[in-house]
Amino acid sequence: MPIIDPGGSILIHLFAGFFGWAAAFLMMPNKIAKNNPNNRPSYGSVSLTLLGTFFIWIYFPSLNAALQVGSLRFLCAINTVFALLTSTISTFILSAALRRNKFKW
Repeated sequence: MPIIDPGGSILIHLFAGFFGWAAAFLMMPNKIAKNNPNNRPSYGSVSLTLLGTFFIWIYFPSLNAALQVGSLRFLCAINTVFALLTSTISTFILSAALRRNKFKW
């Protein structure tokens, strides 16, 4: 099955992923700051993250497939849903592997 990428979003997201990983690695706090009680997720930040995730799952497949015509629009939307599913499952597997079989915030 061919990869359908009408707007070049694969390269854009690949760059954004590596850039975000590098930025998070460079801005990682030292061990003293990690144990600070103020360095915890708040209710507002977790709620905003959940809301953003819902928007991505609902709107991104149709937004990604908007430039396609005919039956390719459906195939592009399905490929986007599969990509979202794969990234979600990979995140849970890597989280469990890196945190000694525990899911942590």
